[in-house]
Amino acid sequence: YAETDIHELTHERDKLREWMWTVPEPPALDPEAEEPKEIAAARKAADKLAAQRAQEQQERQEQRNQQEQRNQQEQTDEKGGTP
Repeated sequence: YAETDIHELTHERDKLREWMWTVPEPPALDPEAEEPKEIAAARKAADKLAAQRAQEQQERQEQRNQQEQRNQQEQTDEKGGTP
């Protein structure tokens, strides 16, 4: 904060630097604490997105396989026998 004017804030850096070292370290996180709801929600959304992408990738691969089978069948039909 600036004691007099906000434009003087940058001129109070030395004062802020001195104060900064007097601020105690925050307490350590409790390892037994429940996971924050925000993290759980983000993880759920990320898992859902990952599952959706995996499904889309699987569908694309199946489409490629089907197209490859059709191409092989067309080649077989054109040759009049087995490839």
